[in-house]
Amino acid sequence: MAGMLMMRGERVELSKLRANLLNVIAEADHITPPCQSEGVMDVVGSKDKEIFRVHGGHIGIMAGSGAERRTWPHIEAWLAARSSAGYTLAGSEAAL
Repeated sequence: MAGMLMMRGERVELSKLRANLLNVIAEADHITPPCQSEGVMDVVGSKDKEIFRVHGGHIGIMAGSGAERRTWPHIEAWLAARSSAGYTLAGSEAAL
């Protein structure tokens, strides 16, 4: 990965991205293979970055039968830990 991409006709340098990054990767994804998703982690400038691998395919990890048990709780906890309000998506207080 060269560390650059074009977005809406503008050049984006991924090393300048500093936002916290949770990269959710579907292990059986045939639309965006894991090897493509993983590569961005080496070039983004974010200090707080995590790869979260989930067994399943592109749609299944977010909308499949196991998403409510596996995918969404992890995403919710990750966001809550970085939220200035300190609340989970369900509205209850998070243990920070």
